[in-house]
Amino acid sequence: MKNATLFVVIIAALVLFAAACGSSRQATTIKSRPKWVMTAEGLALKMLDEHSKPASVSYHRGQKTLTVTLRFSHAVVCTGCPGGGPAIIHGRIVPPPPIRGRIWTITLDPRTHRMVSLSG
Repeated sequence: MKNATLFVVIIAALVLFAAACGSSRQATTIKSRPKWVMTAEGLALKMLDEHSKPASVSYHRGQKTLTVTLRFSHAVVCTGCPGGGPAIIHGRIVPPPPIRGRIWTITLDPRTHRMVSLSG
């Protein structure tokens, strides 16, 4: 009986320790993001539909880039994205199809603080 109790206590301690350590790939919290990241996020939201609010925002800092992932509850159209210009098909000018998506990823360069890409 004592061995079983000791075993349960050790397992519980290991589970609590693992939960406290967490994953090394956890996203950064909103409080720890720099101002230039918030500026780039605001610029990307202006390029997307300005009235849409992301359902969740996550941040991941890699070795050479920082990525911000915006998840929306519905598909959002990118109104400020370059679409390659209108095409001429059978003598008619056809506008490019709108770029839409529920998940948008912003890639930033931490050295220059510039937006590298916006993809959806």
